[in-house]
Amino acid sequence: MEDKTIRYDIDSQIRSAWHAISRMYNEKAKPYGVTTSLAFTLLNIGKDGVLSTQLGPAMGMEARSLTRTLKRMDELGLISKVSDPIDRRKVRITLTQFGIEKRKEAAVEVKHFNTMIYEELGTEKMDVFFEVMELILSKVNSIQKAKQK
Repeated sequence: MEDKTIRYDIDSQIRSAWHAISRMYNEKAKPYGVTTSLAFTLLNIGKDGVLSTQLGPAMGMEARSLTRTLKRMDELGLISKVSDPIDRRKVRITLTQFGIEKRKEAAVEVKHFNTMIYEELGTEKMDVFFEVMELILSKVNSIQKAKQK
């Protein structure tokens, strides 16, 4: 394949799409008093909670950003933090009843958007999309691991 036929904007397409999605979700979240980051975090906290050290990597979020997000969520009464009785350094993040309600609202919006995209593209194209995204993530992780050596 000649260089001029290769598109060199994979990362910019991903970034552009994510920023557009994030803006869309922020607009939808504004009336509920939350942001995309808060809603995304709500969706990543399971019924039994999650260790704070597992939450950041699961969401691809830096520790500083996660700390700010969790602080804001705590201030809004969306989460509670519980120290592990055996290892006090571990903190489990759980949703309050208010957090569970907001999580349900966020899930409705995300499901609606995902359903709309699935209906437009169909299962076959979505399978290819996920395959491509997994490959990209795998390559990025390989590059990061190689840098650490």
